[in-house]
Amino acid sequence: MLNVLLADDETRTLHHLMTGVPWFQLGMEVCCTASNGSEALAFIESHPIDILITDIRMPGMDGLELCQRVRERYHDMSIILLTGYADFEYARRGIELQVTDYCLKPIDTEQLTATLRRAVRQGYGRSSSRSDALLDLIEEGNSQEITRTFSDLGIKGDSVYIAGSIGVHNIEQAIGAQFSCKVGRHKYLYFSGHPFHTQEASHIIAFSKKRSGIGLFPTSVPYGQTARAISDVLVMTYQYFINGTSTLCERLVDGPLTQELFRQLPKKGKNQASSKPGCTTSRKPTARCFSISAPHFDL
Repeated sequence: MLNVLLADDETRTLHHLMTGVPWFQLGMEVCCTASNGSEALAFIESHPIDILITDIRMPGMDGLELCQRVRERYHDMSIILLTGYADFEYARRGIELQVTDYCLKPIDTEQLTATLRRAVRQGYGRSSSRSDALLDLIEEGNSQEITRTFSDLGIKGDSVYIAGSIGVHNIEQAIGAQFSCKVGRHKYLYFSGHPFHTQEASHIIAFSKKRSGIGLFPTSVPYGQTARAISDVLVMTYQYFINGTSTLCERLVDGPLTQELFRQLPKKGKNQASSKPGCTTSRKPTARCFSISAPHFDL
């Protein structure tokens, strides 16, 4: 899901945007509303935002100043300007700030929805690029660069919480993730500066319609150890296969079961390994140093 921030000093306009646009169908979620540019910028500086929709005329910091401040640091963010004034000067300045589009009030929700669809396509492309760049940095092990990148994503501090899932998706908000990336078919990684919501993860597993797994690394991980932790988390997500049912795994147990387990994975349940507490690790390298040697199969 792409994160959206709405900034407008008119409560009626915010309500119209919240209720008139099919956010979920667009693959988007409004994670914050602000009544001026200062509030919006403060939120952006501490949370990852993909799309900013802002009015131009607001008290204090107006929309154009907000856009300028955002563009100085967040070059990839999509920006849509709203205004009740059909003023060419605003449009020209918006073009200079590389806004995605410029919409006049009263807002035509169908037109805005079409604009947002374009922003979605652009946003997912950038999100994929950010994921690849982050995973490359983690594989290289440059702690300083990893720290900077996570900070740009809104994850502060010197360590990060890591989780993984297979067979379930769109669970970022439920478990409290601040950033996610796809690392395989039906397989995702999640990162946060705060502990994940274990109870929500259990709820997701309990009501999963397909066999699935979620792995939550038990502690925060220093940035220099993220590659190893990701490898362990991905193995933890496969605990569901050992148990024969959807499973939330919060503990990793080293043992000799792994090679036999993954040898049997393609059988899709035939002669399944018996249930064991915790998880086992696989150190067999693949394309990325933190990938596991599990064959692909439909869930």
